[in-house]
Amino acid sequence: MRKIFTFLVLLFCMTCSLRAEVVKIQGIPVSGALATSVSAHQRIAAAEADAFSFDDIQFWVGEGENKAALVLQWNAEGETNALVWGYRWDGNATGYDMLTAIAKADSHLYALIDNTSYGYTVAGLGYDVNGDGNQVLIYNGEEVPVVDGLVDAQGRDYDDWTSKDETDYWWAGWYNGYWSYYVDDAGALPPTGYSGLGASSRNLVNGCVDGWNYAAGMQTFDWKPLQAAVSAPIVPALPETFTDGFFIQNEDWLGHANGSINWIGSDDTVYYNIDEKANDGKELMGVTSESATLYGDYYLAMSKQGNRLVVFDAKTMKVIKTLEQIGGDGRDLVVVDDNKAYLGTSNGVFVLNMTDFTVSEANIGGEDYSGQIGQMAKVGKYAFAVKSSVGVYVIDIATDEIVKTIEEPNIYGLTVSNDGTVWATTGSGEAKTNVLAINPVTLEATVQQLPYPITSPWFAWMVDKMCPSYAENAMFYAYDGSWNNTEKKLCKLLIDENGQLVEDKKFNFTMPVDNNGEAAQISYGTIRINPATDELILTTTQDGYGANYSNNWVHFVDTKTGEIKRTIVMKNDDGENYYWFPAIPVMPDNETPVLTTLSVALEGQEVVVPFSELFTDADNQEARAAVEVSVTDESVAKAVVEGAYVRFIPVAEGTTDANVSINSNGQKIEGTVAVSVSGVSSVSGLAEDNVKYYPTAVSDMLHVAGTGAGVLTVYDLAGVAVKTCSLQGNDAVDLSGLTKGHYIIKIEFGENMRIGKIVKL
Repeated sequence: MRKIFTFLVLLFCMTCSLRAEVVKIQGIPVSGALATSVSAHQRIAAAEADAFSFDDIQFWVGEGENKAALVLQWNAEGETNALVWGYRWDGNATGYDMLTAIAKADSHLYALIDNTSYGYTVAGLGYDVNGDGNQVLIYNGEEVPVVDGLVDAQGRDYDDWTSKDETDYWWAGWYNGYWSYYVDDAGALPPTGYSGLGASSRNLVNGCVDGWNYAAGMQTFDWKPLQAAVSAPIVPALPETFTDGFFIQNEDWLGHANGSINWIGSDDTVYYNIDEKANDGKELMGVTSESATLYGDYYLAMSKQGNRLVVFDAKTMKVIKTLEQIGGDGRDLVVVDDNKAYLGTSNGVFVLNMTDFTVSEANIGGEDYSGQIGQMAKVGKYAFAVKSSVGVYVIDIATDEIVKTIEEPNIYGLTVSNDGTVWATTGSGEAKTNVLAINPVTLEATVQQLPYPITSPWFAWMVDKMCPSYAENAMFYAYDGSWNNTEKKLCKLLIDENGQLVEDKKFNFTMPVDNNGEAAQISYGTIRINPATDELILTTTQDGYGANYSNNWVHFVDTKTGEIKRTIVMKNDDGENYYWFPAIPVMPDNETPVLTTLSVALEGQEVVVPFSELFTDADNQEARAAVEVSVTDESVAKAVVEGAYVRFIPVAEGTTDANVSINSNGQKIEGTVAVSVSGVSSVSGLAEDNVKYYPTAVSDMLHVAGTGAGVLTVYDLAGVAVKTCSLQGNDAVDLSGLTKGHYIIKIEFGENMRIGKIVKL
């Protein structure tokens, strides 16, 4: 009996001993080889002479009377120190609360967490060493983004998780290695006591320390010397392609840095100095980079001096070519087609060969046309260039000759509306309220009045503060009475059917106040529409001088209401204010034009088709495109491209096709438009030599000569006949009853006719 009792006692003791030796990882019992491996390294040592204390912690998270420390060590290649964070709280908190709160607060730290029946398990920890923001985990080929510093493992095997960024410190695992949890309630830094609990079961006490040390390869690693984690800003890795967002070209800080380019992604992530980062840190831009344009595969940046023209690949921002000499100091540029562009300089206009990016030696127009060139634009067969204190040069793009100078000594800005009209802002002093409406076909200019004085650029090299809408025939401009006026706003102008500017009273914008809370911010650089979102992009700075210009904002404004939808505060990679001096937002070109007019019916009269009806381009103005139209059978109909529209002219009854070629900012398509003619017996042709009509800008009387007996018909731009009268040979036709605007005239005499365009003043 005694022997049986003795055996039972021994068996009980053995059972208790086995139970006491249950091995756990983060409170989860493990057995077999895993338990044997874990048991071998449940205690680790601190680095010798490590005098780190709570007072050395720099990165604190949370608020409260209680405080704890968190120590992390990855045992990764290149790691020399264990990192330490601090945590404050009131009430109750767990080790899981501390770890996840710090992961959310420190943009470099991220954790793979699994919710098990034993509580939360720390499956993996990562640290963005280079601060590029590339925090994505991969499980069996699936990319899982990090959100608020956390990823849910969802019970999937911990050992199969990897980090997309191989430069990050990263370990995850359970069988090939695991995150070993150490704690100390007495405040020893680092902790060396192995925890039998998981993080969510560990109750923190004031002054305690938690530590996570990865057992890579199931090996034991003593603590490395401790180092305080710091709140370093994330510098996101550059996108693979610059297509989903927009550029901001900056003048940058004169005397400290050359020009620069920033990129704002569609998720509002800001990437600074992409021109250098995409080119191995090389400084490529010139001094004061004010103007830029994107054409096809190219981003062309102009600077005043230094590398006056830099050509980048628009998708990757890899440099293609830099030009220091372009004929003068850089001002603005406009691309004509795949073969050439015009470069505006301090010494006139020069031709850039777009095939090899070489510049002509000859100044367009000769020495008489040298001098400060401001903004430039192209519509139809002409390019328009502002010359400071002179007016607007009109350049025939076929001959590179200046065919007209529209004189206006107070000229300073230029833009193009969706109907193809070229608008040149003028004025002097505080009354900068005039704008010239230039017809891109007749080249006639008429004066209109702006409701408020436009904010003019300081010099010819600065970009004007007016821009067109993409979604409607409207324009926006920034205005203020003066630099000392606190009322600094944006105005929206609608363009009516007669080409007149009308303020849109539904658009109400008020500039927000600056960081001082006293004065309004001021616009710096020009405004532009993001066609992908139909938002107005407004760059602003703080009013004043000196350090005020280191405060910069980008506002996204609703184009219908004027409401600021959101704002980005622009810093630099160190998270500090910086003197960007933004010049111009530049939009990528992601969309191909689409032909939308597939047939035209000419019922006894010509039909005028604006470019915007002929095709659509989601991220460019149709009016600025280069369009060619050729009719297959010109005995049936003819087509003439003028400005931003195509005139289809009936010749004789029948059907034919018109072949259309469209180059919209380097994106090219071709298509066919079916043309049918009815109501016309025969027309021998277009008589252009004998018949004359004048003036093309009509106040009251239009004079028509050389027709003999005939008929004059006047059409509005919608193709509706608004006046018809008989002709005898030398006639004066009273047009005083017509409203101001653009009209098409058709003069028919015998079997001949002539088509023209006039402006009613």
